[in-house]
Amino acid sequence: MLTIDADAHVIECDQTWDHLDVADAAYRPLQIGPPGSERQHWFLDGKICGVGGRLLSSTRLAELSQSTGRELRLQASARDLHDVRERLDHMSRLAIDIQVLLPTFFIEQVSPRADVERALCTAYNRWLAHLWQCGQGRLRWVVVPPLLSMSDAISSLRESKKNGACGVFVRPIEGNRLLCDPYFFPLYEEASSLDLPIIIHIGNASPASCDLMGQYNGRGSSYCKYKLPLLSAFVSLVTAGVPQLFPCLRWGFLEAGAQWLPYVLHELRYRVSQEDLTGLLQRNRFYVACEADDDLVSITRLVGEDNIVIGTDYGHIDPSSDLNAFRKLCSRQDLHRDLIDKIISSNPRALYGL
Repeated sequence: MLTIDADAHVIECDQTWDHLDVADAAYRPLQIGPPGSERQHWFLDGKICGVGGRLLSSTRLAELSQSTGRELRLQASARDLHDVRERLDHMSRLAIDIQVLLPTFFIEQVSPRADVERALCTAYNRWLAHLWQCGQGRLRWVVVPPLLSMSDAISSLRESKKNGACGVFVRPIEGNRLLCDPYFFPLYEEASSLDLPIIIHIGNASPASCDLMGQYNGRGSSYCKYKLPLLSAFVSLVTAGVPQLFPCLRWGFLEAGAQWLPYVLHELRYRVSQEDLTGLLQRNRFYVACEADDDLVSITRLVGEDNIVIGTDYGHIDPSSDLNAFRKLCSRQDLHRDLIDKIISSNPRALYGL
């Protein structure tokens, strides 16, 4: 049985942008951060762009692990995959056979200019294709399409599929469009034909929305900015009937846990129909990533057992991250072994077509 981490990350680094075309060298982001600061930022076109990583000492990571009860300690060279061997060895220690890699930089919009976005997405996808080649079959990845140009986006899917990609990364809001917008239908059609699922990760590519939510600088700002839009994307896709238009396309909803499912299904019961929505995930080919301490007994009683996956959020230092998520899930006494095996193996294999 292969264990599959459905939501792991890479932290982009200078090596990422070494894959830019020579003609696009002017678009290379610069990494900046105040001296001694934990937070690093990317700088392009005179402003901060994308989302950067955090540089934490081993002591600080140990302190956070202790205070949160979640294991966050890992080597920097494994986070940004400077050392692929170290990453693979660490995965083995965590009892993870395969990780599906998602970006960090692209959780927000990186540029309103199609040419810049195309250049950065192309470089990123080339970097991940290289990591896949080095990963001994254990590092799969999700292509980041340059969605400001649909023709370029579709080309990126075709090229990336040949180089180990097993999904298509989108954010719940893309610019001024929701994911139910017909603008994205050519992307969905191509993804379906290539057997690539649409992977909706928490994030927000609407600068106006991010600016509004960013005015509040408390701990809840990232929740409002990144997680709540994912719930809205789930509802809008269902109410617009988009999954029925692409009957072979699978959809993943990652890094918001699964505790929101009962609430959203209760809402949809009145917005869509009064019928029992127990099979909604299966009918729409929706998969949701849980956290190890979610109330999975109640959730799976409501939505079934075949559409829940789990990820470690490897590489990030936030409330969704826990390197020991697999061990915690496997140690739960309230879950039967068949359900655990589905969550860590057969369900993510089905989502990603592995």
